[in-house]
Amino acid sequence: MKRVWSITLDRNCAYVRGYGTREQIIELKGRPPTWSRAEKAWVCQPSTAHDVIASAERRGIVVNVRGGPGDLAPDGARSQVSPVRNLTPASTSPQEGLW
Repeated sequence: MKRVWSITLDRNCAYVRGYGTREQIIELKGRPPTWSRAEKAWVCQPSTAHDVIASAERRGIVVNVRGGPGDLAPDGARSQVSPVRNLTPASTSPQEGLW
């Protein structure tokens, strides 16, 4: 069974998950990463995450990467559009307005 690491890249940070990822980040940067309780992953800079990916691939560890530059629009906003809410009133009779 191969070891699998999961890395989620964001514009300002990266979330790194998997057995041995903390030790790998310490080996690369010399200090321990911060734990994110919300994401249940180690938090580091995107540049550190790129180094972790390269090191893992050299060691033969499978890396699942989500996010990255392709998911960001040129202005830095997410390219995925959130669903639009239905803003029409519940009743459709012309006598009743929105107020």
